[in-house]
Amino acid sequence: MLTRLQLKRPFRSLAENTFPTGVNFGKRTIIYGHNGSGKSSVAELLYQISEKTCTESYVWYDPSASRSGTRDSAPEDVKISVFTKSWVTKNLREFLEGDSADVIVTIGEAAGSAKEDELRYADELKVYTPQLDMAVSEVSAREDAVSTILKSVRDSIDTSLREFDSRIYTKNAYNVNKVRGLLAKKPTSVLTEEEHQANLKELHKPPPAVPSMPMLPSADLKNLELETEQLCELSVQGEPIEALLGKKELARWLQTALTLHSDQDNCQFCTNVIPPERLKELRGHFDESRQRIQDEARELLEKVEEASAKYAHYLSSLPQVESVYEDLQDDLREALRKEQDSVGNITGFLESLAETIRTKSASPEIDGLELILPSLPTKPGACVSVVIDKHKERVNKDREWKSGKAEEAANYLVASQLDAYETAKSKYETSLEDQQSLDTKVKELKELLTQARDARHSTQEMADKLTSDLEAVYGKSHLSIRLSSDRKGYVCYREGVPARNLSEGERNTLALVYFLRYLQDQKEEVKDENRLIVVDDPSSSLDREAVFATHAWLLDSLKNYGQTIILTHDFEMLRLLLESQERQRINSVTALKKPDKAEGERAYPKISFLEMRCGHDGQRRRSVLEPMSNEFLQHKTEYHFLFARVLSGLADDTDHSLLFLLPNAARRVLEAFTRFHMPSQTGFKDRVELLATNLEHDSFRDVIDFCHRFSHGQPRIMDDILDARTSSQEVRRCMEFIRAVDKNHYDQMVKVTKKEDPLV
Repeated sequence: MLTRLQLKRPFRSLAENTFPTGVNFGKRTIIYGHNGSGKSSVAELLYQISEKTCTESYVWYDPSASRSGTRDSAPEDVKISVFTKSWVTKNLREFLEGDSADVIVTIGEAAGSAKEDELRYADELKVYTPQLDMAVSEVSAREDAVSTILKSVRDSIDTSLREFDSRIYTKNAYNVNKVRGLLAKKPTSVLTEEEHQANLKELHKPPPAVPSMPMLPSADLKNLELETEQLCELSVQGEPIEALLGKKELARWLQTALTLHSDQDNCQFCTNVIPPERLKELRGHFDESRQRIQDEARELLEKVEEASAKYAHYLSSLPQVESVYEDLQDDLREALRKEQDSVGNITGFLESLAETIRTKSASPEIDGLELILPSLPTKPGACVSVVIDKHKERVNKDREWKSGKAEEAANYLVASQLDAYETAKSKYETSLEDQQSLDTKVKELKELLTQARDARHSTQEMADKLTSDLEAVYGKSHLSIRLSSDRKGYVCYREGVPARNLSEGERNTLALVYFLRYLQDQKEEVKDENRLIVVDDPSSSLDREAVFATHAWLLDSLKNYGQTIILTHDFEMLRLLLESQERQRINSVTALKKPDKAEGERAYPKISFLEMRCGHDGQRRRSVLEPMSNEFLQHKTEYHFLFARVLSGLADDTDHSLLFLLPNAARRVLEAFTRFHMPSQTGFKDRVELLATNLEHDSFRDVIDFCHRFSHGQPRIMDDILDARTSSQEVRRCMEFIRAVDKNHYDQMVKVTKKEDPLV
């Protein structure tokens, strides 16, 4: 059963603190609240929980424990049935809407045997439903077994072969769907486990690199030879000194010294005067033509030496013998020897050029210098390239071979799980067929059960019961229920003819009697003591006589259920409930005073009278459930109660829940007061105006205006009325009006309600 709810998020005007700790539902609970207080939101919340459509998280407290409830789960051992607008809309909308009362619901035929059919279908469901649950669990387990095999194949391929090719052999490339497709082709493998492991060993060996050949130097040997020949043919234009010919170091020293004495006659080494004839002789020997030959020789020598260095670097960059397959190493070694010989010829050729250039640079005056060179060598690199190409071809073949071995390994890993996969898949398919068969059977039984239950309600016996219930409220011959002509539903009659234009009260009563009879017809499937019945506004739109009859009939209909909650905004219904349940309330209060019973009674009272009040937290309207105030318990008439509420509201204008009620409460107090004093006048406004004209000292025009605004039932309260100062002032004027008309009556009401007089 339910003692308290706790919301984790707001539901309409209900918030996390709407159901405070210590304010508990009892075995019998009565909740009073004015329109807009939030009581219908409580009923709607319980209805959604019963229908498993509640989207808000909540905690359900019962007398012994708490259970978490979500949209998909309500307490399984408690059957909740809620009479609220949503239930009426779902079950009786077509019957209650429109200008005539048609069939209540469209239900099955063969009502005579429906009861037996229902019991049989219910018994079969008790057998097949657990079997279906077990089948669902088995299908899930079998599906997991298949998935485990597929994932193991995927993982083994990734683990074994990713290192060989991380683009092909990955979990993403060999996902579960791909593995399933490969297994569907029923692959086979001729490999043994030892051969498979040998393949993996080969695949895990790092592949040999392909050494690169260095680029041959771009030196033009033929052109260097030509330039050297041209250099040797150059001649100096001055008069050479015979004594200096062939003496390279001396000539070099004198040429350097001559540049230091270009503008001096004295020797800077010995300070002696150099004869002009000697200077002229030396300058004739070391003229500009000699210098030009030496400059050209130096530039040409740099080219030759640069070419020689490039060939030396080329030779050192050739592949090492160990960089090729072992059986190609001798070939590479021989090719490298030939390459060294070929490059050696080139460097020898270049060295001969360099030596000739140096000789010409040192002795430019030598004419006809003979250029003695070896024959022009052939282009190197051909022998080594042949061996490297053979090595590269072998590497490519090895890669192709390993790719084939990798495919064999992947195929082996897939094929090795084929038997296990087909066995698991066969078990899954078999269990799935069993589940689908059971699911179809259970759905068929549920449909048949629904049809049988519907047909069970279309009986003359049920029609007679519904008519009897209506007679308890309205008396005989007012409303009755008959079977429709096709015996598929019910038709409502008023005084012997099909009813038209059912009033709001008639519709509400008809819906309520059908709801309660429907519950009684479910006794075989749900025990009464395991039922929580919630009834929202059972007396809505009923007159006083009908309210009294509904009260007695309702309590009698609900007495055997495990727990009941009645929500009402009707003070007359509340007064009747207070009177009829007075003994139970006194027993509950007595139990609270006994140490051995207090704790249990506090947690789950025999009867609980509660009040739903609505206030504002500064951002939105909020409802809160509270113990019923003494004003309800002390005052047996609505007039006494409302008078006390108005006095309380005037005494404390900070209570927003009271402030919300004050204008309507004051209007209803005025209405009762003026009806008593002016019984011959039927109009509320007329009665107020006539009483006001008899007051000479105050016309109370503002009270008359107030009555004009609040003379038609319970209008929507305007924003200015909700203003604390405006509301308090207008209501205060209403009470001053009552005191001015009949001070003795006013003083007696203040006394009997035990409130302080706010007008003093």
